[in-house]
Amino acid sequence: MKDVADLKDSSSVEITSHKEELASRVKYDENDRQVIREKLQTCIDPSNTASHLVNIVTGHICTDEVNVHNAIDLGKSQMKEYEASWPAGFHQPLKKKVRTMKENKKKTTTVAAEQFDSGLIFARALALMNSRDIKVEYILSYELASVPTSMFDEITRNLRIAKSKSLLKNKLQVKQSARATGQPDAIVMDDCAILWVVHWPSKGSVQDLVTNVVKQITSKLKGSTRVHIIFYRYCEYSIKSGTRCSRKAQVSREHQLCLSSPLPPQDVALTVTKNKIQLIDMICDELVSSVALLNLSNSFVVTGKSPIPTEVCSGLQIIRPDLKTMHEEADVIIPNQVVYLESLGCCTIKVISDDTDVFVLLVHYYADKKLTSALVMEPTSQGRSSVNIGSTVAKHQSIALQLLLAHALTGCDTVASYFSIGKSTVVKTLEAGNRLNHLGNPMASLEDVLCESAAFVAACYGQKCQPHETMTDIRYKVWVSKTGRKSACLLPKLKVIPPTSQSFKENTKRAHFQACIWKAALDEEPPNLVPLKFG
Repeated sequence: MKDVADLKDSSSVEITSHKEELASRVKYDENDRQVIREKLQTCIDPSNTASHLVNIVTGHICTDEVNVHNAIDLGKSQMKEYEASWPAGFHQPLKKKVRTMKENKKKTTTVAAEQFDSGLIFARALALMNSRDIKVEYILSYELASVPTSMFDEITRNLRIAKSKSLLKNKLQVKQSARATGQPDAIVMDDCAILWVVHWPSKGSVQDLVTNVVKQITSKLKGSTRVHIIFYRYCEYSIKSGTRCSRKAQVSREHQLCLSSPLPPQDVALTVTKNKIQLIDMICDELVSSVALLNLSNSFVVTGKSPIPTEVCSGLQIIRPDLKTMHEEADVIIPNQVVYLESLGCCTIKVISDDTDVFVLLVHYYADKKLTSALVMEPTSQGRSSVNIGSTVAKHQSIALQLLLAHALTGCDTVASYFSIGKSTVVKTLEAGNRLNHLGNPMASLEDVLCESAAFVAACYGQKCQPHETMTDIRYKVWVSKTGRKSACLLPKLKVIPPTSQSFKENTKRAHFQACIWKAALDEEPPNLVPLKFG
């Protein structure tokens, strides 16, 4: 054995260092450290994340369900519970209490509220007429559902937003070829005209998007003397808060963004309010500084979150208190700046927008202020015809000033629409001579507003409202017309008949509030009304 132990392999080489100490490995490690260093420079500083948990790479802000940062405490707690269950619980499976961001992303939400079959409730209520002395009028004085089904979706319980409101624009507009417009003296656009159509890099950073937006907007300066861009202001407790919540994804994906952050998908960035606010702030700052560096003689006005817009001209940044406005929506600010541009002598003004609300506002103020400039509303995408606002007002002179009020009452982004009333019906009702003289007037009494609104909506349903009748009475009339006779043999769905007087009152107050805001578009501040008192 000693002889065997003394044997040595002359071909073997004694190794005195680890393979990780080789020059090639050291070089690879140095490269890896450099990559990590560069990546961390583009990440969010963890000390700037306040109290919420955030992915420092993507900027994704976690919801309250994520508890991975408490994994050690949860594990210790589970261990104590597990030991206390011995011996009976020794083989019992352990529940997974740690929830990561990835697992939470897979979570789906369902409507928590209990669902009711409103049709069945309606049928049973009407069946009581045959066994008891109950009148149909009395039964129809109740909604017979958990929500007013003519104005709310029964499953999601969200407002019935007027999805067909674009029909209003299509029915009334006077088209004009883009070639006939020529070079405008001034261009007015809102953020939707840019953010939804600009090239959105699929694997880029926020800086890439901001650069694309700046390029697209500055290109407008080459063909126009004045360019105004207006960004939405997302105020807390806004009249549009409910609409924005319904547009959000079921699982909120909020991000903490900076210029070096990876760019989220377009729908996530623009439908989640907190994400869009961050983008708008960065875009506004970059726009002002970039246009100033160009040192152009053109006037460029940016209306951002500040009530006072900023103008850039010949490399100088100028604060414009004369254009100060406290309104939140870009839709409302656009007519204000259009009227201002005409007062400067601009003969041709182009508004870049696809929004029907903007169209209705431009028609109203063009007729109300008797504007004379060539005002054209241009779509955001190529291939569509432009709309000549002046020709549209001339063609529909009899209803131009009533259109804004009727649009607010019968459904817009903030007011529930009625299931059986489309925008074509609204136009026919206006053309038949029905008018709204008190809606949108802050000094009008609520009783007068409700009375004329009930008469207008009744006309949309094909009914005539007598001075003493309420919307509940109209509800019964429509039900009788749908069944053909005063019986319950043929049951129309609840959503096709008007709401009760109580529900109609709340929706009309909301429409009145929105109409007051629209009619005050040229004022510095919106009307001083308490939102909690208006639907």
